[in-house]
Amino acid sequence: MAINEQIITGRKFRKCIDVANRVWLRISFWTKASDVEFDDGKTLQQKLGSFNGITDSLTANDAKAALSAAAGKELNDRLEELSKKVTAHVAQTNDLSFVVVTQAQYDALPNKDAKTLYFIYSN
Repeated sequence: MAINEQIITGRKFRKCIDVANRVWLRISFWTKASDVEFDDGKTLQQKLGSFNGITDSLTANDAKAALSAAAGKELNDRLEELSKKVTAHVAQTNDLSFVVVTQAQYDALPNKDAKTLYFIYSN
């Protein structure tokens, strides 16, 4: 037998508990993450269950924590500063070179030059 139901979200109701003093209870319906279903059929628990929070720490090693936008900016700023220093050093000393290669290209090199920084990318 099919169930004919309508799903209503974002609702609450009030119940008067003291008419003389006009005191009401506001009642909301709370759910669990395993009860919330997304359009793709996964529950909130399935999508975010392993997520442990957000961190500002660049030294945290919790695999279940996400990096905050502030920490991401700090990391990006540090990388840009490092890039500027390396670029300045190369320009002054002219003793380093940069090469962008795939892993296969890097593996196929017969000799790796000690004065070359190899940046490996995947396609």
